[in-house]
Amino acid sequence: MKKLIITLLAVVGFVANAQTAGNLTFTFTCPKHTTGNYTTDGRYVIAVWIESCTPCGTTAGTSTFVKTKLRRWGSGTNDHLPTWVTKSAQNVTDATTGATTTTFTPQTVTWNGTNTAGTVVADGSYRVCVQETWGHGTANTQTRYFPFTKGTAVDSQTPAADTSMTGMTLVWQPTLANEAYRDWE
Repeated sequence: MKKLIITLLAVVGFVANAQTAGNLTFTFTCPKHTTGNYTTDGRYVIAVWIESCTPCGTTAGTSTFVKTKLRRWGSGTNDHLPTWVTKSAQNVTDATTGATTTTFTPQTVTWNGTNTAGTVVADGSYRVCVQETWGHGTANTQTRYFPFTKGTAVDSQTPAADTSMTGMTLVWQPTLANEAYRDWE
C-alpha cells in the first residue's frame, strides 16, 4: 500500500509541476554545399537553438526563444544568421561557440531542458531551430525547425534529410524519479 501511495504522489507531483527534467540530443550532418560564395572551401555559419511554441511546426511562426546550443560564425560573418539574431538577441549562455566552420562530420547538440537562467522549463511543445548560411550576408540561408514534445514520455525522431542536413536524429529523454518506486516492504 505504501508503494502505491508513493507512486501516486510521484505521478501527481509530475503533473502539478509539469517541469520534467531530462535531456534532448540532436545529431545532424551538414554536407558541403555546391552553390554559394563558400563552395571552394566549404565554410558556413550555423546556429542551433531551442524555442517554445504552441503549436510548434516546421515553418516560422509564433515562438519564444529558450536557449542557444550552438553558434559558429566569424567577425566577418556575424550578419549571416538574421533569424537567430532576432530570436536570441545573440544570447549564447551555455552554448558552444566558435568561428565559421568547415566541419562536415556529424555534430551533436544537447539540451538539459533549462532556459538561460538555468531553470527547468515547463513541459510542452518545443522545437530545435537550425539556421545555416553558406553565402555572403543572408544569401544561401536556410532555417529548419524540428518540433518535439518535452514531457514525461520519450520523443524519438529521425527527420528526413535534404541537401542541407543529413543523418538527423532527435531524442527527448526524460529523467524520472525512480526513488518513488522503492519497495518499502
